[in-house]
Amino acid sequence: AAEAMATHAAPVDLSPAAGSTDAIEGVTVEQWAWVEADLAKNPVKPADYDRAATDRHGIPEGRWVAIRTQWEARRNTDWKLAAAFGEAYEAAQKEQKKR
Repeated sequence: AAEAMATHAAPVDLSPAAGSTDAIEGVTVEQWAWVEADLAKNPVKPADYDRAATDRHGIPEGRWVAIRTQWEARRNTDWKLAAAFGEAYEAAQKEQKKR
């Protein structure tokens, strides 16, 4: 019976919920992942996150921590967004290793 069910299973839709990937203050999920990967590779003190995000990535001045917090809240309520972030983060890490 399990085999019969498996052959009829519909593919899993991995698309995040409508609106959950909308940019926050102009920052896309890909940019969020890129900045997070950069901060992991080139760490700064938490108090310096806003400055580093602005200086290195053009994030609006003084807004990174707030933007990041909003993205994290969305990610925590939409596992599909979490999956999209994970893919974008992995891609950012690979690209940043080349630099």
